[in-house]
Amino acid sequence: MRSVSRAWFWALVLVPLALPLACSDPLNNPDGGTIDATLPLDGPPPGDGGVIPGSKEVLLLKGTVVTPDTVIAQGEVLIENDTILCVAASCAADPRAKGATVVDTAGIIAPGLIDAHNHTQYNYLPPWKHTKLYSNHNQWQAASDYKDFTTIHRQIEGTVMCEMVKYGEIRSLVAGTTTIQGTPLRKCADTLIRNADLPYHGFAEGDTMRTNVLGVSQIDAATAQTLLTDFASGKTRSYVIHLSEGIDETARKEFDVLESFGLLQPQVVVIHGTALTQTELTKMKSAGMPLIWSPSSNLDLYGATNDIAVAQNLGLLLALAPDWTPSGDPNVLDELRTAWDLNQNKLGQLWQARDLVQMVTSRAAEALRFDKEIGSLKVGMRADVVVLAGDRSKPYDAMVAARLPSVRLVLARGKALYGEPGWMTHLSPNAYCESVTICGVARSLCIKENESTDNKLNQTLGDIETILQQNYTPGIMPLSTNCQ
Repeated sequence: MRSVSRAWFWALVLVPLALPLACSDPLNNPDGGTIDATLPLDGPPPGDGGVIPGSKEVLLLKGTVVTPDTVIAQGEVLIENDTILCVAASCAADPRAKGATVVDTAGIIAPGLIDAHNHTQYNYLPPWKHTKLYSNHNQWQAASDYKDFTTIHRQIEGTVMCEMVKYGEIRSLVAGTTTIQGTPLRKCADTLIRNADLPYHGFAEGDTMRTNVLGVSQIDAATAQTLLTDFASGKTRSYVIHLSEGIDETARKEFDVLESFGLLQPQVVVIHGTALTQTELTKMKSAGMPLIWSPSSNLDLYGATNDIAVAQNLGLLLALAPDWTPSGDPNVLDELRTAWDLNQNKLGQLWQARDLVQMVTSRAAEALRFDKEIGSLKVGMRADVVVLAGDRSKPYDAMVAARLPSVRLVLARGKALYGEPGWMTHLSPNAYCESVTICGVARSLCIKENESTDNKLNQTLGDIETILQQNYTPGIMPLSTNCQ
């Protein structure tokens, strides 16, 4: 949170809402109580200790496994290329484990985090320091200071879009995120983590997911009929739409437009929905429509967020995501802490830590209709994995408290792209791996693979940063944010 939103956030925390908030029954969850952002690493110090080199195609991770539905206190995850082969207390019975490269992580092994709503190409930008709050998204998008803030971005977008997108992907990657929604269709996208919007994101063919960033203004009767036909045939799994972003009747009425076109359908995923009342949320529940919640951005722009307790108590499928750096948190880890602060200080402990972890893993995957491929550590699913430092006796708490230095390893598509330098030497023996320092912690980033310059697919972080800094003169937002 920042600028205007920080003051408004604490005003919301300290002053009760007019609407009553009802709490759901807590889950049977081992994690509860106060989150400690300084949770220690439970195990040996970082380094190359615990690595037994073996096959380049098969990897065995040992540690506390968060699936995320369950916890295996001393568990193992066996991976071959982009497929999970085993998740258990021991994978020794699987013959493919013999000869695998073994990493005893002494940490928490979890599914790669899913950012269910963002605008990847904007995430090199610093926060927008606006001077007022707004009632709906049309107002701030038309504001002169927003236009001034984005002037240079719009001028250089056509030239350095690839670098914008890839820097946004790296920002997510170093925070343990392996899938992001909200990337424009560009030939250089989807080169690092998975871009859920794109038909070549690595686990589904065709236009399985469609995104509407402009809302109901882009829908007419013909568009609606095409969508309904594609839903019925299974061609389109999900239609993700910005809807009712704001706090006034203008924003709320967007829901009425969607309903008038017959698009209250389970495939329609609502982003924001901050203006929706219990009436609209009840209709969403009846239709089986998910909601993607972005509280940090909502608070920054509007001074308020969804009536999320009503949505939870109705049983809506909820995902959590930061939106973008101009008004939202820099990454999913920060958004988890924003949601936890609201949960503890405003929402009457509506959720346990496990709920929030699921909102950026399994429930996010379900909302986007990719839960058969990602979001959980299960046999046959894709090998998107994050390893975090933290108190292994309270793994959900540790995940909610995690910051950038907590991220020790990230696998996307089964490839080790970021992690402890000693581990990465064995997991990604790539001549182009870079030494990077994130929040004062040494890490290795392996995103360039060869010298090809086709479609800008092979650039180092240094290459990307240099190009952006040369073109965006105000200065790009560093990757190291909210370190303490």
